Amino acid sequence: MASWVIPIKSGLAHHWDVAVRDGFWDLRKTVNEAPIEAGDLIYFWQSGGNFIGRARALTPVQEITPGMSQGGWDDAATGGYRTRVMIDPKPGPPSTLMRWADLNSNFIAPQGALNFGSVRLGEPKDMAFLESLFTPEWSPDPAEEAEPFAPDTGDETDREYVYRAIASRRGQPKFREQIIDAYGGRCVITGCDAVAALEAAHITAHSAGGADEIRNGLLLRADIHTLFDLNLIALAEDADGYRVELSPVLAGTSYEEHAGVRVAQPEDRRHRPDPQALAAHRRRLADSGVK
Repeated sequence: MASWVIPIKSGLAHHWDVAVRDGFWDLRKTVNEAPIEAGDLIYFWQSGGNFIGRARALTPVQEITPGMSQGGWDDAATGGYRTRVMIDPKPGPPSTLMRWADLNSNFIAPQGALNFGSVRLGEPKDMAFLESLFTPEWSPDPAEEAEPFAPDTGDETDREYVYRAIASRRGQPKFREQIIDAYGGRCVITGCDAVAALEAAHITAHSAGGADEIRNGLLLRADIHTLFDLNLIALAEDADGYRVELSPVLAGTSYEEHAGVRVAQPEDRRHRPDPQALAAHRRRLADSGVK
């Protein structure tokens, strides 16, 4: 895994807001010039200022093809964008303000000027230094801050920790109960009716302003929920409702059996999912191709 620093030109800081909304970032570099891999951390630097955000790469960088939607950048048509990486953005400012020259002096191998290119940092000390500039609650991957593994001692506190983690993933109790009731206790994609395995998924994430409302929720089996949040599964609207679309990343896997499956909807039309929210979520999958 590596860390990347990508500059944003002065006056285009709002491009970060576009990336947060759409879930991807476009580059002028080729795949070989900026070989970002899934799992890499990307730090976005405002030219002449400071970091304005960071994200984890969900996919390797890939060439932009004619079938992909155009990015929402001011210079989308003329900017010469060649590649795209899907990201999980973590908006918010760093805890430490620092000029690029001062920042660069802390690296084991100083990088020189950014010059609107991109800088790859592979040294663990450099990566740790970048991360130290941000507040702890910003962790891009909770698993990285997890306690070291220890066998289950049977201690009640161990069980409580597991239960809290499961409860957090399932969604707020009231919201989850409403979603279970609206969808009849079945996953909308798989039909799974084991309630213990079902989670209340937000269509528009909490971090993006999504509310705990029935129309912003879907009842999904836990593994399907994870893939939905990673923009690897989406719902596409057609004349008869919604059907499942998959990212090419899932081609050849057991999930391929769900491609094209008709999605169950609540009988109460007032509780059916918000079409605009589903369309926005699908665009993030469509930008990497759909099956």
